[in-house]
Amino acid sequence: MALRILTISFLIVTTLSRSIHKLSTAVPSFRGERDLSPEFNVVWEVFEEEKSIAFTVRVKTVGWIEFGISDPNAKNRSDGILGGVKDGEPYFDDYHFSFDTTPLKDQSQDWTLTDANEKDGITTLSFWRKFNTRDDREDVIIKCTVAIKGLRIRAYSV
Repeated sequence: MALRILTISFLIVTTLSRSIHKLSTAVPSFRGERDLSPEFNVVWEVFEEEKSIAFTVRVKTVGWIEFGISDPNAKNRSDGILGGVKDGEPYFDDYHFSFDTTPLKDQSQDWTLTDANEKDGITTLSFWRKFNTRDDREDVIIKCTVAIKGLRIRAYSV
């Protein structure tokens, strides 16, 4: 049983590292940047061939960052992340947000953290996910136009 779990874990890690490598060597189809507030900057890169989108958020905070995307046609929910750096160690999880409730951790963790750091009062997180995670219950399916129009600041610590 332990060997089987080890084999499955190895396959998951191998598949994930191949996906990250493929994304890191791919050329984005397009790139955008926006200041969502004076303290919150977001850069996104769309990889149409890989059917994925990557974000880098830079926030003037030494605490947590909550960031989400939403479909403008489904304003009552959003898919996103909550993460940061504490004592030099990154933490990061996939959440779904309904704007009238507390964020809930997704059962299916579909966002992948690629970098996290905290320097000079600014926390930077880089992460990506597939357009369609196949998690219809908790995630938002991304279309290129939705990815751009649906950017919204959720929260961050001060």
